[in-house]
Amino acid sequence: MECLASLLSEGVVDCFACETIPCIIEVEALLRLIASISTSSLRIPFWIAVTMRDGEHLRSGETFRLCLETILKLASELTISNQIIAIGVNCTNPVYVEAALGIIKEVFQSGSGKNVNYETIVYPNSGETWISDSHRWLENSKTPDESFAEYANNWHHLGARIIGGCCRTSPDTIKKIRENMSSQRVYDIS
Repeated sequence: MECLASLLSEGVVDCFACETIPCIIEVEALLRLIASISTSSLRIPFWIAVTMRDGEHLRSGETFRLCLETILKLASELTISNQIIAIGVNCTNPVYVEAALGIIKEVFQSGSGKNVNYETIVYPNSGETWISDSHRWLENSKTPDESFAEYANNWHHLGARIIGGCCRTSPDTIKKIRENMSSQRVYDIS
């Protein structure tokens, strides 16, 4: 953490991705790290993306709702709310993203989330199943790129504005998303 804090405080980082976070205690640690190096002249924008085991729970078993409420409360207490550019999920099976987006919407529209203006970010994995006993991926368990792109279109309609892919997705997956969303308002960062 000291090395990370050093890089962040030296101003060589434009944006900090806090991603693939499996539990609330790690979310809290990252928020406290960012707050510890934030000054009036150095306020690094960042996003937070957690990894989920289903549509309602982080990998740790804690609820996504509690995680979001913790982020909003602690970021406010640490006065770093204005540095958050997005909140969402990554490295999660795509079939769980729609439920997660519903929870984000509910929390952002509730008392704890009112007056927040964060983008919603989603970049799930391919949905493949890992078989730990034989150290291999289950054959034919990957979400086809066409299906992933259809999911992405739905995520956009549900409020996600930063959409991509994580583990075991490919440039072809992203290309399909882009083709499928060509009529949508998208940001081209290339």
